Amino acid sequence: MNLLKESNYRKNNLNDLKGSFSENGYLYFKNFFDESVIVNLRNIIIDILKKESWIKNITDQVIPLLPVRKVGDIEFFKCIEAIMAKEEIHKFCNNSLILDFLEQFIGRGIIIHPRKTIRLIYPYLMNQEGLFLAHQDFYYVKGEIDTITIWIPLGNYPIEYGGLKILEGSHKKGLFPIKKDKSGEFLSCKVSDIEIKDHDWKQANYKIGDVLIFHSLTLHETGINHSDEFRLSIDFRASARNGLINKNQLFPCYYPKISAWESLTKNWIDKNLISVPDESKLQDDSINPYDALNIKKSIFFNN
Repeated sequence: MNLLKESNYRKNNLNDLKGSFSENGYLYFKNFFDESVIVNLRNIIIDILKKESWIKNITDQVIPLLPVRKVGDIEFFKCIEAIMAKEEIHKFCNNSLILDFLEQFIGRGIIIHPRKTIRLIYPYLMNQEGLFLAHQDFYYVKGEIDTITIWIPLGNYPIEYGGLKILEGSHKKGLFPIKKDKSGEFLSCKVSDIEIKDHDWKQANYKIGDVLIFHSLTLHETGINHSDEFRLSIDFRASARNGLINKNQLFPCYYPKISAWESLTKNWIDKNLISVPDESKLQDDSINPYDALNIKKSIFFNN
């Protein structure tokens, strides 16, 4: 497996970063966050996993307990709801380090979408149906063409843990057709070897503090977790404040299988963490993603 190209937001010129993003469809930053910030976030999730009897009570390891809780199981949604109700999770996603960088990078005011997702990836031998196959976020997220996904590992994950894989340069191919998985629910992209023969799948030995950001059209997928631990990560999306945001991004992940924000935020201090500014333009979720796509509006395809 080829490794992701590393960038340095502190040292690299902003124009160089934009050029790299335009060319490759992603930026990978080592040590973007202080380790203690990510450890705190990780511990919040681990405490919930222990309380819900998902993991063994072992220090420094996140070993799953049986039974396997799959997406769709009541116990799965119960755990996700407990995590999404933590105000600290949403504070982290709206931190100034991410916001300041993205506002400079995109050159416009930024909104962090209310919808955030925690990934709890089982060891492959425990759940072989838990893989997210190659897909593009734009198909689901829609809205602004230059919506950015922020993916953050919540642990030290060498290649064998199956961290996120990126097909470098695939954003230039537009929006691929889709196909359903065996369950008939999750949609992945129909991608032929001929279409991507000039592109390489890339991954990294992710560590606490790293950040991977990528374009909404960049093909990505989960790797296979060959370890005996959960692989934990968080991902969320950002786009221009005064641009389009699809209505589906206003709800919690997995809603209505988990409660609405009104219930999740009842004990919060700052409910603006999941609000949308008046200047944002709401897009109906019923819109066909292929109709919503407008490459000409992208600042990364026309520089």
